[in-house]
Formats: sequence, structure tokens, C-alpha cells
Amino acid sequence: MRSDELVDRVRKAADIGLVASWPDFPDSRILQELTERHQQLMGDEEVRARAGYGVQAVTLTTTAGQDLYPVPARAIGGALEKLEIQFGGQGRFYQLVREEVSGSEVWDFGPTAAAGTPGRFCVRDGFVQLYPPPSAGLSLRFTFYIRPSQMVTSQSSTLGGDGVVRGRITALDTTARTVTVSVVPFDQLLAVPAVITSALQLIDIVRPGGTFALSMFDVPQTLAGLVFTLGGTTSMARVQVGDFVRVADQTDWPMGLPEESHRMVANRAAAEVARDVGVEEKVSMLASVAEADLARFRRMRSPQVKSAPVVIPLRPMASRGRFR
Repeated sequence: MRSDELVDRVRKAADIGLVASWPDFPDSRILQELTERHQQLMGDEEVRARAGYGVQAVTLTTTAGQDLYPVPARAIGGALEKLEIQFGGQGRFYQLVREEVSGSEVWDFGPTAAAGTPGRFCVRDGFVQLYPPPSAGLSLRFTFYIRPSQMVTSQSSTLGGDGVVRGRITALDTTARTVTVSVVPFDQLLAVPAVITSALQLIDIVRPGGTFALSMFDVPQTLAGLVFTLGGTTSMARVQVGDFVRVADQTDWPMGLPEESHRMVANRAAAEVARDVGVEEKVSMLASVAEADLARFRRMRSPQVKSAPVVIPLRPMASRGRFR
């Protein structure tokens, strides 16, 4: 469901009706509630399952003697799934060992130590600290679970939200690193929403189906007419015609969830709204439905190998006083 459809579902489930009837609950507040409940839910589920859903990676190049590198800002909980290093342009990445380092070891391996090949790291206040500090030109690859984007006013349908289909990719060129869109999308979090400015905002490319995942994220851009030229070196292999360009960290759909699970986010948000307006019987009912939806969602995401052979349990049988 699009964000405008989710807002309508929250209003109906919480019995708050039209905006005019409940001025304390404009669409912007309900979108914020949807975002918070969604991020809370997926923050728990992605990391708990550790099944590869929502995994993204960022690669950067080391500077000689620099031992601190920031954890990607959109990592859930500021945590990493793993940190890998590539030496001298070799194709293979090697995983570094995460290990807390004592005060004496910090003295031995800290920024005053000679630059070399890191073998360990720890995470301190949103930064990865490498031990020993790296030499120049090594590649660091951060793998992490990305925090779901903020849900904003929909721009993907004429039926609701903004009422204009903006940002749909109509053509792409992986060699020139360009994507052409139907209409330039808005930055919906500006005080007065307006079209993306060339070379200003980072952009995401969002898949409008499946699990509504990101094909690319936090991409620098320049814009000429309807054509975005994508900066950086991130592969465009996952981008398809029909995907949508959005300002980074903004989306029309609950990211990481199949459509049949979108109601779960709406019910969680509606329960919070119902609590705020004092409709306690609605709170318990909606919470119960949301928990049932969560159990169903977990079953759907359980690893299943359809081609696995059927296992027939064996049990001992008595025959003529002997078991076989």
C-alpha cells in the first residue's frame, strides 16, 4: 500500500475520520507515526532474523594513518553486520575481527602506531576504529542492515497523496550512469515541498513492488531536465525501468515488507493514535491484530528450501521380542 492508503487505513482503524474532525492528527503526524512504528518493527525483525533482508554495503578507501571511519548513518542501531578489507586491489575481501581493545592496546595500536594492515576493529561512538591504523589505498566494505526510509506523501499514483506520478524511471543508461524520469520528484520534507535541486540532495532508487527494497541509496546526483546523472561508483545492476527516484531516506511504501504485511504497520500506528485519543478498547484490539500479523510475517520469512527431500521419521518396532 502507498503511504496515502496507509494514512486512510490508520484513520479508519483508529476512528478519527477526516482531518477537519481531528486537527491534532494531520496526515503529516500520521505519516510520522507510521514511520516510527515501521522503523521500530523492522529494526527488531531484520537484525533478529539475520537472513539478508535489508542488507546494504558501503565501500570506502582508507587514508594512511587514519584509524577512525564513520559507521554508515542509515545503519540500524548504528551497528554493522560485518567489516571487510581488501588489500592492494585484490578481488577478495577479508573479514576483520571485531574485538574490544584495552587501554594498553589502544596505546600500542592507536593513531600514533605505524600505519599498516588492520586486523581488528572496535566501534566507538558511531565510528569504527582500526587496529593498527591502515596504510593508504585499502578498501573497507561496511555491511549493515539499513534503517527503513521515512514514509512521506505519496508521489507514485494519481489516486491519492500528491496526485501526480513523479520520479518513475522511464529509461536508464548504465554506461553513462543516467536515469530518465517521467516527472522530477519532490523533496517532501521541505517546509514547502519542491522538486529536487541538481547536485543538492542525495537520492534513493526504490523498487515499487516485492518488498519495496532500495535498488540504490544515498547516491549523489546532477539533474538536467528529466535526466539524473548518478555520481559515485555503486553498481546500477539492480535498477530497472519502473523503479522510482526519491530523495534519500524518503519513500512511498513500507520498506522491506511485502504488500500483504503492510496492514501490520498501519495497525501498529493506529493503536498508538487510538491511545493518544483515549480509545482504549481500540488499542487492545489493534495491538492483538498487529501481533497476529507479525507472527504471520515471521512464518513467511522463515528460511524454507522447497527442494529439500522429505524426512520420514523412523521409530523402533517390536517383532518376536526384538526391536528393529
